Amino acid sequence: MAVNYRYGFDQAHGNRPGGNTRRQEIMLQTGWQINPSLHLRGTVYYINNQDKEGYSELLEYNAKRYTHRLGERVQLNWLLPYDTKQRLSLQIEFENTDNRSNIAISRFEDTQVFMGLHYKLF
Repeated sequence: MAVNYRYGFDQAHGNRPGGNTRRQEIMLQTGWQINPSLHLRGTVYYINNQDKEGYSELLEYNAKRYTHRLGERVQLNWLLPYDTKQRLSLQIEFENTDNRSNIAISRFEDTQVFMGLHYKLF
């Protein structure tokens, strides 16, 4: 099990609604080796973003935008049986995100499913 915390700043280049953004992220991640060729990983995360400047004169009286994002991700990694060096795997990932904000256009709920191949170089 792992816990990650990141704090940083998104520096805008040129004019951008909201200007610079302060970011904080915390993530809890764990994994299970189901069998020698199948690995399952689960992640829960919370992200907080706060803009330094107002987002737009037309939205919420130029309020400084903030967002609170809560998400869950489940990833399944299967080492392909015909790869003798065990470098190639099939990955399937399911992610659910709930993004809350004081600005309506920044509020959304999203569910995504990804599938792809992963090749381990080293």
